[in-house]
Amino acid sequence: MPFRYVLKRAVFRSRLAGRAVAELRERGGLSWPPVHQRVAVVAAMASARTALETEPGSAAARELSALWRAVRVTPVDLVARRPARLVAAGWRA
Repeated sequence: MPFRYVLKRAVFRSRLAGRAVAELRERGGLSWPPVHQRVAVVAAMASARTALETEPGSAAARELSALWRAVRVTPVDLVARRPARLVAAGWRA
């Protein structure tokens, strides 16, 4: 079954995050951009919003937008892959 990783809360410019990205790319599972640990994300969550809403010009907003663009254009057969708990809850694709 195809899958993709999302590296989230990565420490910006850290060696560990760099190694994780390299390893995931080598294995072929990382096609979505990483989302770094950013204050703007936490600050937005405190008001039940996203960094896209509270700081639209921030690096956090750019990363979240890039992730959404990547997810949106990736063909995924949600009907065939939806977890059983979603089916039990009445989720429809």
